[in-house]
Amino acid sequence: MTGAADTPASIVDAHIHLWDAAAFELPWLVNVPALRGRYSAGDYLAAVGDVPVRAAVVVQAAESAAEAAWLADALDDARGDSFEAAMVVQFSPAHGDWLGRVQPAVDARGELPQGVRLPVHRRDPDWTDLDGLPGLLRGAEERGLVVEVLCRPDQVAALDGLAARHPRLVFVLDHLGLGASEPDAVWHSAVHGLRSRPNVLAKVSGLFAPGEAVAEGDARAARAVGIALEAFGPERLMFGSDWPMSSRAGGYAEVVERTAVALGPLTGFEREALWSGTVRTTYSALRDNR
Repeated sequence: MTGAADTPASIVDAHIHLWDAAAFELPWLVNVPALRGRYSAGDYLAAVGDVPVRAAVVVQAAESAAEAAWLADALDDARGDSFEAAMVVQFSPAHGDWLGRVQPAVDARGELPQGVRLPVHRRDPDWTDLDGLPGLLRGAEERGLVVEVLCRPDQVAALDGLAARHPRLVFVLDHLGLGASEPDAVWHSAVHGLRSRPNVLAKVSGLFAPGEAVAEGDARAARAVGIALEAFGPERLMFGSDWPMSSRAGGYAEVVERTAVALGPLTGFEREALWSGTVRTTYSALRDNR
């Protein structure tokens, strides 16, 4: 990092992935063959380098029980090397299992993850009729799990009603519900609609597209982050690198610095909340390890 941006002294990365494409299926990799391989916690720490990352939230990249079991074992091994992490599994409906297809792996392990992600980005704009959703939300609420949502900009509005009906659940909008897309009026309106839902948070992640001109990407990211700051405030936002997906757009330190530039000047309290504090209070495994 150059120091030109308002960069943090300490980071808890709210969004990374680990996988081994030789050990289980990741069907979406057909669209990003450059990432077909193995990405371990050690690889992540090597990519981090001198950036002051203290912990990370590791999000399952697909939905199989085999992947969930591999990820849990990988994190156990990494924690032995002083890597602090929270785990989020991904939901795919399965009859009789409130956590879906990953339930057998969770049951065999005897330990719950800290969150579960709903990958609804290929569904209709109103995705709340997802099979198994009522049981999942009930189970997550009873057990204190965070519910993450991976969605398109035109699907963000559907989260408003869901959050209103489940005020005791914490929902986290991955990649601002936007990713590297242009922040259009539909997304802007939907995000501001969540302003009055204190149980909805969002990850400032996935903002930079591979092959895009840096100046163009930075300008678009700044527009998106500005809108998100107005809607959520820094205390409901958290930085996520989206590694290794983000490696196609730049190195880890570059992603951190470009995000800091997009965020603009922050007070000490705001900086601590957005880069580490909010994620620690949101995910139970990280709560007592400041």
